[in-house]
Amino acid sequence: MFVDDHHFLAEVLASRLDGMNHDTTVIDVEQDILAQIQAHGSEGLVVLDLQLGENNPAGEEFIEPLLGLGFHVLVLSGVTDNHAFARCLELGAVGVLEKTADFQSLISLIDGCLKGESVPPGGSERARMARELDEYRRLLAQSRRPFEALSPKEQLVLERIMTGNSAAEISAEMFVSLATVRTQIKSVTRKLNVTSQLQAVALAHHVGWQPDASAHGSKPEPESPPRLRQSNANNRSPRVRR
Repeated sequence: MFVDDHHFLAEVLASRLDGMNHDTTVIDVEQDILAQIQAHGSEGLVVLDLQLGENNPAGEEFIEPLLGLGFHVLVLSGVTDNHAFARCLELGAVGVLEKTADFQSLISLIDGCLKGESVPPGGSERARMARELDEYRRLLAQSRRPFEALSPKEQLVLERIMTGNSAAEISAEMFVSLATVRTQIKSVTRKLNVTSQLQAVALAHHVGWQPDASAHGSKPEPESPPRLRQSNANNRSPRVRR
């Protein structure tokens, strides 16, 4: 079975494999993908793309459910991110192929996979990809560490900045003074060791940061209004001029 939003490519590959005595199906990615696959049985090979259009999750999110249904998964994608491929192998994919390979090579490799033959990458390449993924995760965790120092309110402020809100808009939404928001923004940039809001946002996007669930646990309380000054130190009632 082919799961790919590039319908034409999937149809051409399926047609060619049908001519080699394989029974193939092209799944409609606009419909329930897993339900369609289940309807065709509980075993076989699913050739899976990693980008299935805006209305679907990333392809790698289907790997574990498909394995649970008894299918083997071969990734065939235009994605050239080795970390993404390494994650797919880690999840249990039998192999990963790039769409940039020539057509006949793809047909031969998929045909071999259907016959139980191994597909790229080889053992040493898989080990290298796994090591690189581990190192990437280590560096990513290290780069996210400064965000752990942000208080829940600072996390909310940063999240609002990331969505394009101005300090004034954040002030109105969170029921706090503009001065308070600006103080929190300064605290965020200091803790992240950057010099501007733009750098803070860029860093957050780069490391894939999201605020903790606890940051949304309670609605920010409005700041207490300033106390009115008493007319005198003894809090006596003002004199009425006669």
